[in-house]
Amino acid sequence: MTMERVQKENPNVTDGGRYTPPDCRPRWKVAIIIPFRHRDNHLKYWLHYLHPILRRQKIHYGIYIINQLVTPLGN
Repeated sequence: MTMERVQKENPNVTDGGRYTPPDCRPRWKVAIIIPFRHRDNHLKYWLHYLHPILRRQKIHYGIYIINQLVTPLGN
């Protein structure tokens, strides 16, 4: 799975992971927050399956990927 494939399969998703249904006015807005750290392959598959599920719900959504920072103990 590549990020280019995820983008190609979801052409209505704008930069920043936002989507608004083109054929209706959604009642709801949803923010999906994904904590992320060193799992690029998992993230690509997650987005590949998540976008179609959310689009079928006809909601306005944004996906926010939050990169987790690991610091040594004591800092």
